[in-house]
Amino acid sequence: MYCTIVVSTLTLSAQDFEPTLAATLAQFEKDSTIEMIAATVNRFEMIAGKWNDQWLAHYYAAYGESIYTYIEKDENKRDAWLDKADIHLQQAEQLYGQESDELFVLRALLSSARLSVDPRNRWKEYGEIFDQNITKAKSINPANPRIYYLQGNSLYYTPKMFGGGPKNAMPFYEEADSLYQQMNIDSLGISPTWGKPQNTLMLGNCKESVTSE
Repeated sequence: MYCTIVVSTLTLSAQDFEPTLAATLAQFEKDSTIEMIAATVNRFEMIAGKWNDQWLAHYYAAYGESIYTYIEKDENKRDAWLDKADIHLQQAEQLYGQESDELFVLRALLSSARLSVDPRNRWKEYGEIFDQNITKAKSINPANPRIYYLQGNSLYYTPKMFGGGPKNAMPFYEEADSLYQQMNIDSLGISPTWGKPQNTLMLGNCKESVTSE
């Protein structure tokens, strides 16, 4: 029933791509349960289907699908979601038509999500893909805060014995925090700006951990 309502609402009220995407992004930021997140990701997918020629439509479908995998418990389902995300990302890349720091960052996010499904067996393959895409993104736009947010996450969840942990992750979250504060947001808010609240939370966790050592 819920999906039927969403489809009807999208069909009847979505007169323009940008306002529809903006409203969906705003909802995604407020979602607090797995059911709500799944419903909004489904809406991203429908937007990508309706506006198939818009790179941002596919970008956010891939982004939403990637984020959803972090709350999905079934490993096989997580990989299936990431398979869909990869297809949308490829479509976004084709439509954009040139290299983009945001697309490299999103591919780094996808590789991190793939790694997290099975860290023991995937750390080398997807860790290298993550690093390659972060490097490419930084070469285009070193002021992109999502670069440092993702690097912070990567280090935070890496064991201390391998050079990770909160203390080593904190400088990256601090750099991201500084850049997020300088970030320009377009009037509709559909350009990629994700990660700021999460970065603030992780930076706080790092400071608390370092202080208690």
